[in-house]
Amino acid sequence: MKYFLYLGLWNEHKGAPGIALFSLDSETGKADFIRQEDDRISSGDIVINKEKNILYLCNETEKIFGFKADTGIIYGFTINPENGSLNKLFQTETYCPNPCYIILGQGDSGHKDCLIAANYGTSGFTADFIKTEDGSFIPHLCQKKSLLQVYHLNEDGIPDRITDIIEHVADPDGKGIGTNIHCCNFSPCGKFIAVTNKGNGKLYLYRFDSNTQTLSITDSVITAEGMASPRYCLFHPSLPFIYVNQEKEKGGRMMINTYSYNVEGHLTEVSSVNVLPEGTIIPERARYEQQGFAISKDGRFLYTCLKGPDCICVLKTEEDGSAKVIQTVPVKGDWPRGLALTPDGKACIVSAHCSGELNVYRVGADGTLEPSDICQGPVGGSNMAFYEMQ
Repeated sequence: MKYFLYLGLWNEHKGAPGIALFSLDSETGKADFIRQEDDRISSGDIVINKEKNILYLCNETEKIFGFKADTGIIYGFTINPENGSLNKLFQTETYCPNPCYIILGQGDSGHKDCLIAANYGTSGFTADFIKTEDGSFIPHLCQKKSLLQVYHLNEDGIPDRITDIIEHVADPDGKGIGTNIHCCNFSPCGKFIAVTNKGNGKLYLYRFDSNTQTLSITDSVITAEGMASPRYCLFHPSLPFIYVNQEKEKGGRMMINTYSYNVEGHLTEVSSVNVLPEGTIIPERARYEQQGFAISKDGRFLYTCLKGPDCICVLKTEEDGSAKVIQTVPVKGDWPRGLALTPDGKACIVSAHCSGELNVYRVGADGTLEPSDICQGPVGGSNMAFYEMQ
């Protein structure tokens, strides 16, 4: 299958802003850089509504020139099916800093009629002063809040109103220093939404009412590797499990945790697995982190990329929800960040954030990866989305 691949470019940590366009053939595993569609947006997540030919993108930033309030922006672009070019359709200010993840919901109409945005909040800290028992005051650093927003989409696929807002505030039961929502995803049935918060170390589960487009919490847990910053959450497509990859290395371990959920939305820890390659020696003050995370369409395999070891770990999932590493594959480039599987499941793509390489791998029937191409693109590579060529 041939695709247009849209790669969001993130303007932090030696990156640069924009949207890069590639062509990709999942059969041959060949990719080519076409052009840069934008050079201003610090791209967070990207999602495509093929029905409307709209690409949705969040501008992961804290401040926009001309706005008094801290805000990020959600953009919509129409896609030209012939050449993949983008034309701006709308922009919506979130009035919360750093929108970093967006998903589309499918209502009773059968159409994608809502968009849910995870807003990370501030990246820095503010100080509250706490009075101690002896009457003195000490500063307590925290991030005030981060938001989960539900937007109704009109018939043209444009946000026309906010139907619900979930506010996460600094949580003394978590890390104690703040709150940073980072990811949200729908369950296969569409009735639940899982949310990870890197600030307080928690995984949340919400029930989603598609009629009112509102959320109600059913459970939350501090992830098994508490304080390791849960980054992404993925639902198994047919079994009642949620997988979470922990961003930060802790104690020489980089973990993926599994949780089960029932019809009431209760979460239970199932297992955890260390994906840091055996024998890895971590240099002092080095930042070893898990980044992109994906699951195969049949749920049999997980893929996570590791910054530091600069590799992809492939895991096989079991019927009980547990997972084990079956392969470790090197990635070329500085800071592997974005990872995605093509819609047909035949190729796995990893972007190198600081150096611009796009690594392409063929996916075997056993889930393992075979390197097939390295394509040079712009620096800043992060999340990506695919659009089937005509």
